[in-house]
Amino acid sequence: MIRRKKHINMKMFILGIFLGYFLFFLPRNVQAVEPLKLSGEYKGSNVILIILDALRPDHLSCYGYSGKTSPNIDALADRGVIFTNAFSAASYTMPAVASIFTSLYPYSHNICLAFKDELPDNIPTLAKILNASGYKTVWFGSNDDPNSGAAKGMLNGFLARNELGEMSQFIEYHGFEAVRAWINKNRQQPFFLTVHSYMTHESIFPFLRFNDKFSRNVSAVFKDELDSLNMDRLTDVPSFISEDNKACQLDSLGLRWRRAYEIFLSGFDKRRVREFRALLDSSIYRADRDLIGGIVDELKENGLYDKTIIIITADHGNEYKEHGSINHGLTLYDECIRVPLIYYLPGLSRGMRRDSLAQSIDILPTLLSLLSIPIPAQAQGADLVGILENKSHPPANEFVFCQGSAGILSVRTKRWKYIQRGNDSLKINEELFDLKVDPAERDNLIGSRDKIARRLKERLDLWKGSLVKYNIKTSEFSPGVTDRMKESIRKTGYW
Repeated sequence: MIRRKKHINMKMFILGIFLGYFLFFLPRNVQAVEPLKLSGEYKGSNVILIILDALRPDHLSCYGYSGKTSPNIDALADRGVIFTNAFSAASYTMPAVASIFTSLYPYSHNICLAFKDELPDNIPTLAKILNASGYKTVWFGSNDDPNSGAAKGMLNGFLARNELGEMSQFIEYHGFEAVRAWINKNRQQPFFLTVHSYMTHESIFPFLRFNDKFSRNVSAVFKDELDSLNMDRLTDVPSFISEDNKACQLDSLGLRWRRAYEIFLSGFDKRRVREFRALLDSSIYRADRDLIGGIVDELKENGLYDKTIIIITADHGNEYKEHGSINHGLTLYDECIRVPLIYYLPGLSRGMRRDSLAQSIDILPTLLSLLSIPIPAQAQGADLVGILENKSHPPANEFVFCQGSAGILSVRTKRWKYIQRGNDSLKINEELFDLKVDPAERDNLIGSRDKIARRLKERLDLWKGSLVKYNIKTSEFSPGVTDRMKESIRKTGYW
């Protein structure tokens, strides 16, 4: 009897220790899941939007990548919110960037073809809205790029447009100091600053040489091959200065180089792909250090770090031979449309992760909600502040939609993806993937899961039919664009 009583007392003692430990840590754990108050809490805050072109989230440390490519981005994520299921509205630059700025799907704004399409003035852009709300707006990128800086109407609302580097050479990282200088000069007024950097885009890897822990994984033989491409590019292609013959220059030299580069990439074996991705890691590391780190340092030096929202994303992703090529735009597999989406929000004591479906068109309404600025009625994206605040039943995306070149469209849920191609010359016009069991999108279930495919196709058709089309005027390509170049733009989205 005494022995049994001692046994019970020991169990009670252990239970008491457990309960005490649990209660001691309960407030901290509860704080992490309790709803936050964020909507309107950042009124008057500065905003910095960073678009890292073609950056896949699976190469960022804060998304689980084993390589430590992004210490400064990670630090922002540690005091912000990461969306782990974020997707672009398009798989190539021009429509993707237009969708970020307008919160409209490409199917609606129809800004898809370089040297041709123009964003109408009557579409409210994020820069226009913030400008009207008292913000000083500035854009840093490539003024010569027909997919962004030189696209007609793309930068509506930005009071200033500054060059990061000549597009003919893509040597833009010297321009990052100009970003810091602008922040220092304009620190007294609320500002909206956008940086569109190509440092993480696969087409610039032959041009950049960094000596770091990632680039050292690239063999001397491969570097020599890239140097050959680099020299050809730098000696053959003039800078894109003359507006009159820009398209002709691109067609005769730039398009020729691009095609030669595509042939070069198509011959990669697994080893070459690994080395090429090491160059991606190297470029991410440098962009993280020189761009992200430089901006954060400047904000801290000027006392603005706790007064500035920072959003980090990409226009689209990129395929590295997962489905046979190194490219984007032509497909809508996840490697081409999944993007990083990170909100650094001053005042958060710890980072949060959200696996809700998010889209690039959600950036505009979500940011305006944080800033207590009315969201325009035309916005097609969702206000995700309820998800940021961890409310019990916030509005969320059940579906995300995406558009590629040559009429390819997709609709995606967390589990299923349906892809529809508009080009009848292709053998496979429809694809269906169960992402729960086949995240690599290898097993096309069209023909075996007809009910699900039909439901998603109906949802895609309903979505298309519901969208307002703002750019309904047909316009000609810019003078000097040849038939060969037009064909390339229509097929791939690039010249």
